[in-house]
Amino acid sequence: MGLTTSSIVFIILSLTAVVRCDLPHYAKAKSFITALYECGEYLETDNVTLDQYIYYGYPSVPEMKRLVHCAMVNVGAWNDNIGVRQNVISYYFKPNAMDSEYVERTQCCLDKICVAESCDQNNRAFETFSCYYRQYGRLIKDEVFVPLESLEFIQLFSFIKLALDICPEKLAQFARGDFLDDPLFKPVLFIVSLRFGGFSWENGLLLDVFYQQFGVSKLISPCTKKCVADVSARYCTVDKQELVYQVYKQCLHTLLDSSLQTAFQAMLSDSPCVQVGFTL
Repeated sequence: MGLTTSSIVFIILSLTAVVRCDLPHYAKAKSFITALYECGEYLETDNVTLDQYIYYGYPSVPEMKRLVHCAMVNVGAWNDNIGVRQNVISYYFKPNAMDSEYVERTQCCLDKICVAESCDQNNRAFETFSCYYRQYGRLIKDEVFVPLESLEFIQLFSFIKLALDICPEKLAQFARGDFLDDPLFKPVLFIVSLRFGGFSWENGLLLDVFYQQFGVSKLISPCTKKCVADVSARYCTVDKQELVYQVYKQCLHTLLDSSLQTAFQAMLSDSPCVQVGFTL
């Protein structure tokens, strides 16, 4: 039986809808428990033993410390050079709604941890996790956005450079910080936002994800949230690339320009060791 014109139109519209759903692109999300069991495989800890460790509340034993350190690194919440990324780890815990002192209590606990270079990294990461686990709130089972590491962030920009065929002269211009009003910056920004997970076709710009990636606390301030909501409403009829650009230009660029410039500079210098993609 042949297809009618209406059937063909329906199939085309259906395929278009599939294209416009939220695809993973380069972004990833992971629960802490999943990260922990992955580390169990890496470090050859069997599931029965790991089940017991979790059941007994993450006891302070060497094997558990190695596992927690690995899991913290696995979800992007820990770096041996800079320590904990509070903008990441806090999303794995849910405070009690009646608790108004969990932040101060957690910080007091963190302040007692050895931070010297000579301190054991497994112990530092484990003690940090314990402070959140016992003082901040309940460890959730949900998957949480995992921020890109510096090298991954530069790889993302390298992909965009190839995808948009950005010439060396334009890259040098962007590395100088001259990009906000350049027409080419619009597609660059859109692909960056979409590919790392900061923009969703269904939910728009995700400020929590931007905060988890870049660590700039003002990204989730009431003022910034209001600005993003107002601009998004004002430009709701334009294409998504223009929407993301207008939100960035009017609400976010003063907070993130330096991070993007650093990424452009890293690409220009071909130096993957430059720390970009997050701010502490």
